[in-house]
Amino acid sequence: MVLINIFYKILIKQRDAKALKERVNAIRDEMKAAQKERNTDKTGELMKEFLSNQNKLMRMTLKPMLVSFIIFILILPLINGMFGDVSVPAADGAGNVTLGGATYVTTKTGANLTASDARSGASVFACELPCTQTLDETTWKINQREDKVVFARVITHLPVPLPYFGSMLGWLGWYFLCSIPLALIVRRLLKIYV
Repeated sequence: MVLINIFYKILIKQRDAKALKERVNAIRDEMKAAQKERNTDKTGELMKEFLSNQNKLMRMTLKPMLVSFIIFILILPLINGMFGDVSVPAADGAGNVTLGGATYVTTKTGANLTASDARSGASVFACELPCTQTLDETTWKINQREDKVVFARVITHLPVPLPYFGSMLGWLGWYFLCSIPLALIVRRLLKIYV
């Protein structure tokens, strides 16, 4: 978000954007007054000017939006590769999964899942799906999707559970939870108006 906002700061003339945004707000207020007076001619003229200025604002943001899109296309798959879910095909109830450099042999029987260390054969955990396990200081939410067992990395534990999401978030949930406030703070600090 910081990188994207820096591109917004560089690629948009902020002084022009601020003036245009202020003019759009002023036109909006004038339109409300003209509508109260039922002056349709003035309202029509103001609407044309309003739309013209909105169009200019949209054109100003086009370049930074394209740069943002390219950044997302490049960075999000990398982050997903590092922190995304790991699936284990549960063919015949057994499969191997590598988590944090260690390989585990998983066996699924009904809703029960057992995992053992692939090298030593020592039992690591047994649980009923869905469950949560900590392996090598990383917490994983384990669930079954169709014919696969899915290990979803937990990035953070929230002090208060969110509706639908709960108190444990993966990388994508954590990204969205942090990106909105961070974007607002960075925009305010960098004085980005559009």
